[in-house]
Amino acid sequence: MRSTFSLAVLGFAASTAALNVIPRQDYGGYNPPPSGPSSTSSAAAAVTTGPTGGKICTDLMCVSGIVNGSTIQYTLESTGKDSLGWMAMGFGSQMANTPMVIMWSNSDGSVTLSQRKAPSEVMPTVDSSPPRAASVDMSAVALSGSQPQFGFTIPTDSTSLSSVPIIWAFGTTNPGSSAKDATLLQHAESGPTKIDLSKPLESSGKPVMESSSAGVRSALPVGIAGLVIAFGLWSADGAQSKDVERHRLHLRTEEILWEIATRPTFACAIRAITVQAFIMLFSGAVFETQLLTRALRALSSTLTTFRWFEHEQSPMTVSEVLPAIAQSMGPTLRELHLPLTCLTNPSLGAFTSLRRFELDIGPDGDASGYEEHVDLIEDSDLELVRQIVYRNRSTLHHLVAPGALIWRLPSRVFEGLHTLDITSTTTVDGLHAVVGHCNSIRDFSLVLTGLHSDENLHTIAVALRPHKLPLLVAFKIVFKDNCMPSTENHILLLTEIASFLWDRKGLRRLHIQPAYYSRPGEGATSPLILVMPTLPNLTTLGLEIGCPLKLDRLILLETLIPPTVTALRLDCIFRNLHKPFQDRFLDIIRSRGRIRYLHIFDETYPESELKDRLREDPPPELELLGFGPFVRWRFPHPDPSVDSLPEWSPRWPPWKLRFRGARDFGNADWAWLMRHRLPSDNEEIVWSEPGPSSWF
Repeated sequence: MRSTFSLAVLGFAASTAALNVIPRQDYGGYNPPPSGPSSTSSAAAAVTTGPTGGKICTDLMCVSGIVNGSTIQYTLESTGKDSLGWMAMGFGSQMANTPMVIMWSNSDGSVTLSQRKAPSEVMPTVDSSPPRAASVDMSAVALSGSQPQFGFTIPTDSTSLSSVPIIWAFGTTNPGSSAKDATLLQHAESGPTKIDLSKPLESSGKPVMESSSAGVRSALPVGIAGLVIAFGLWSADGAQSKDVERHRLHLRTEEILWEIATRPTFACAIRAITVQAFIMLFSGAVFETQLLTRALRALSSTLTTFRWFEHEQSPMTVSEVLPAIAQSMGPTLRELHLPLTCLTNPSLGAFTSLRRFELDIGPDGDASGYEEHVDLIEDSDLELVRQIVYRNRSTLHHLVAPGALIWRLPSRVFEGLHTLDITSTTTVDGLHAVVGHCNSIRDFSLVLTGLHSDENLHTIAVALRPHKLPLLVAFKIVFKDNCMPSTENHILLLTEIASFLWDRKGLRRLHIQPAYYSRPGEGATSPLILVMPTLPNLTTLGLEIGCPLKLDRLILLETLIPPTVTALRLDCIFRNLHKPFQDRFLDIIRSRGRIRYLHIFDETYPESELKDRLREDPPPELELLGFGPFVRWRFPHPDPSVDSLPEWSPRWPPWKLRFRGARDFGNADWAWLMRHRLPSDNEEIVWSEPGPSSWF
């Protein structure tokens, strides 16, 4: 059982709502199996002698142990819900003075084990004389795939095996050094729990999963990972409908905000809140703003994440509530996502301990008007943002902003970043300088809009040199608009990208769009063909291979998709794809037997048998299938021996895909593949509801 839950409160005419705690994933009534380690059966070996063990899982990681004589083998395993930086466990019930084992991987494939202790809830330091010495167990280490794990052995002690008190912690930022005393950024989640190591192992030799994992965050009456409050109904064109539902959900929104404001035991359970402020039923929003402000003040002692999305015509703006947030939780807030329009708000200066800061222009980087907005900002106002980012540089490890703002930031702020997303930029003037200071970057995304000149393409090619970004594990470069993949400068850029990516054994995620070029009279090809075999740990891949999908592109596609891929995104056009080409394409997809998530974007949405054929006979391990904006989970059949057509969940509603995140996908790799990028800015196409004849 998962230890954390989401509370979805989509009020004031959102698509769905609930006042009670619901499972953190809601896929039209179907909750898919966890994409992390699956719960094992309760059948255990009948004998009570020999090795024993146990396993518990929290939202982000699992801890398992096997007792064999005087030694315990512990395994720390990521569930894949978030990016792995480091994992830890300690032998006690609180952080203070508890011996800890902290582990992380290094760029050379090695694993560091650091035994530490802390006097309180501060960064633990190396313990030169731990009560029990632990050592890395490489037989339990697996660094590839979306669920990496670390293992170590440690002598047993006098603690009863049936109830071993432990603490656990999961960090999303790798220390970037193999040294045992390397600096650690604060964990994303942690908590105390107990593990029963007295149970016989399964017949497979694995420990039995406890039926109810107790790894809920410390002091939470209920673990609520996130709260979503929606004011107004989101839709692509801003249209409002379903007045009855909107009134009903309006009352629910008020109820939940009142509960937060007046019931401290409920408020203290909430760690993250997302506000979606859209066009509302009424012209004003005075009461709603006051109620929301009061609820936010009640969350001041516990809230770590605040995210705000707003429609340009909404009567509610973040500027009305930001002062209250800044006053009550400025020094403690860890993650902040705001629309770019508020970047000159003086309240931003109160936030001093941010780990993640997003000044974004929407989930999919719709840049209309925002580049101009940045350009019109007075230098004196821009200095405020520069100072805010600079002030948070010691804690900040994830920054998201448009290029027009990134280029104006002090170079020193990039030195400690681990994730940098440059969204919706029409210029690349400062790219070379930024990349030159990103020595700690693990995850780098560059999303470009507009028609880019040959000079811009050349600038990108020069910035991406092989020795840059040495710690890279995720790389995304996307041209949202046509960048003319047949030009010589685009060919040069792809060649430089191939050289930049060569032999990066730590790279796990890659998204390149477009990933091909085609000279007049020649078939499509790509210099990435030679690079793919040098990326042995690549599991997440996004490619645009152009149109039409004929033989040359099918051959290219087959060469570019490695057998290790578990998540695949393809942007291509299947217009008039005849059956022999359909067969070839399906053979390519099905031959990649590890694919668990497949998403195909064809902006023309042609009528084709291919969609139905893939839906009727998907790859064997497929869990999630998407075509354009329509996404469905695959139902697992209760009896695998039965030969029947696959069953699919109801499709994700449009608002769910629009504001998608790792908690929706249940997998950080899958969410990364869709980060900042849906295929079309034509919202009428992308977000239109399917008609009665729609296949999906």
